[in-house]
Amino acid sequence: MAKLKLTILNMKEFLHAVNECRGEIRLLSDEGKSSVPGNEENLVRHYVLQEKLWETYRKNGNSLPLLLDIADGKDYLHIVNYYAGDC
Repeated sequence: MAKLKLTILNMKEFLHAVNECRGEIRLLSDEGKSSVPGNEENLVRHYVLQEKLWETYRKNGNSLPLLLDIADGKDYLHIVNYYAGDC
């Protein structure tokens, strides 16, 4: 598993990239734990959790810092490629 820290500026495209992944992607806090207490759920195609991200993103003025735990190396590269193209 690999950790990736990024700031999301385009939530729609970020979630599109996440939902194309095959492995698990989990949200972590700065301490490396689940950012949602008691929530060890996979972000991929988890639309309830994604809606919560949208709400936080909007409250933060269309910006959202995230720390992700990405299980699959191909998914890691997919998210990195999305992020490099979005910046």
